[in-house]
Amino acid sequence: METFGSRVRWAREQRGLTQAALAKATCVLTGAIGALEDGLRERPRDLSSLAAALRARPDWLATGQGDWKEAPPGGGAGQATAAAGGAAVPAPAAGLGDTIVQLGSQLSALSPLARASIAPLIAKLAENPELAAEAARLADAIARS
Repeated sequence: METFGSRVRWAREQRGLTQAALAKATCVLTGAIGALEDGLRERPRDLSSLAAALRARPDWLATGQGDWKEAPPGGGAGQATAAAGGAAVPAPAAGLGDTIVQLGSQLSALSPLARASIAPLIAKLAENPELAAEAARLADAIARS
């Protein structure tokens, strides 16, 4: 995959997302996703939210180098351990990428101004995998409201 757009399309298809679902998850118009995939736009303004929605590494999206998948939340060397017993803390049930997509879907009902205000918060969640469980609870609260 030589282009940014081809990597976005490939990752989107690997995750089983439509352009519309990815657009909702990243708070952009569906046409913007199509333009990215078709090479009419070189890069999105917010690469981290696109990467989070695709559960892909931002560096891979940008360059095509390295592994494409993001590390699972709570896994690997960064996994927290309990202070006293040293036991591993279990990873959240929902993956961060799934949570971001779920939040994006819920936020699609909001006004463009509200989405623009909330999108940076979602990007912050994507940067901190430890917040995945909190983000899932927030998504549930939004869905119930």
